[in-house]
Amino acid sequence: MGQRLLPDTAWYMVVGSMGVVYLSLGLREPIDDNTTYLPSNEDLDLRPQYLPRPCPRGTDLAAPEVTWGCSCQGLSEVHGIKDPDRLSLQRAPEIAQTWWLKHRCKTQPAEVVAAKSTELTVRVDTAFDICKLLEGPAKLWPPPTLLLEGECHMLSYGNYLSTHWMSRLTAAAIGVRVRLTQCRLGNDPKNSASPFLRARGPLMVPALPPTVNATSICKGTCAKNWAYPHECKVSELLHMAPVIRHDLQTIAAGFAATLPANESLIGVGGDDVAIHLRVGDVLNPRITQYGLTPWWYITQALDGTTPARIGIVTIAGQTRMRYEDVEYANTSTAILNDLVHTLEATYPQAVVRVHNGKAEHPTAAISRLVLATEHTVCTGISTFCLWAVMASSGVGHVPYTPRMYPWIANVNAPNVVATEPPILSGTAAKGWDARRIIEWLHQPAPK
Repeated sequence: MGQRLLPDTAWYMVVGSMGVVYLSLGLREPIDDNTTYLPSNEDLDLRPQYLPRPCPRGTDLAAPEVTWGCSCQGLSEVHGIKDPDRLSLQRAPEIAQTWWLKHRCKTQPAEVVAAKSTELTVRVDTAFDICKLLEGPAKLWPPPTLLLEGECHMLSYGNYLSTHWMSRLTAAAIGVRVRLTQCRLGNDPKNSASPFLRARGPLMVPALPPTVNATSICKGTCAKNWAYPHECKVSELLHMAPVIRHDLQTIAAGFAATLPANESLIGVGGDDVAIHLRVGDVLNPRITQYGLTPWWYITQALDGTTPARIGIVTIAGQTRMRYEDVEYANTSTAILNDLVHTLEATYPQAVVRVHNGKAEHPTAAISRLVLATEHTVCTGISTFCLWAVMASSGVGHVPYTPRMYPWIANVNAPNVVATEPPILSGTAAKGWDARRIIEWLHQPAPK
């Protein structure tokens, strides 16, 4: 079959890790008739009804709507229909007019829209998606802006932050700007929107050495491990350390400013020492990568200090828990109670407070960890706590294992202390009751 030209703005569909990514390129290029393309000007920040929908599975490839990608925008591109120009609709074939009216289309050709907006964008979710774009029409790369979505892949908060910063690192290495946009999945905005959407100020761009570029990022193991780039033994995320600190300090300060004076996270309402206790599903016998440290890890981190206020950030003891944590609720509460008693006995001058109320959503929890004035301590392997330590106002203490973020030992941050203590994983504690786990937590410190 012959080739034909699309309008001045050509749109390509790239299948990324989380679905379809739409790439707009402002040049005429020959497109083979067999190529499936799904035009979109949602990426031009227009109304939601412009969001394209791929042809449903099972669509007859000979059906006329396949010609325009089963989307209103595609119909505008192929037949030049411009809403609300009725004459442009009448000039289109009858079957196209019928489809247009049936679907209540209200689109315009991209070249018409582009005259109103000079910013063409690409929506992406992960570093993997960005690197896949480089494998496409690379000679026309890069686009001016990447639209980085909020928490669309429904990972946990800590893992989401990992993919978010890896995506921004990849964009910086390639040399394109990043803008944030809401997740398109229609979930509860409190859970699906990136916390960075609520933070004021422009996104910080990392300063990268020449060795960190598109090739080193996209050919490395971190970008390919799109969901868990923090697990890489040698991680480019080290270059994001100043950005991570800036981002979380900004978010924490912004969140604290929204609280009434009697609930402030700064001053008497905050903590001198904030301890993150990750329990719940880490006790699952099938989970090997997460786990708990002995209690001596905390006392070793606080050696020589006399804190007045110690806060424990945890899900233990909550009346409403994630479904994956419910099975281990009683054991988690027993571990929390033992930690409280241990801290009260070791630091009798301190007020020990447990932060696990209904208002302790992830942004509140990570803000407490970041804003603790003297020490932030992770009592186990947790990406959630990892990032808080990297942004801690005081000294941050984080354990690691050969599998989980060993690169943190090389972070260039004088306030971060990374060590490799014993870790009790759910697999190692298989069949143990709460009493035996607590006995392990009370093991003596090495001499």
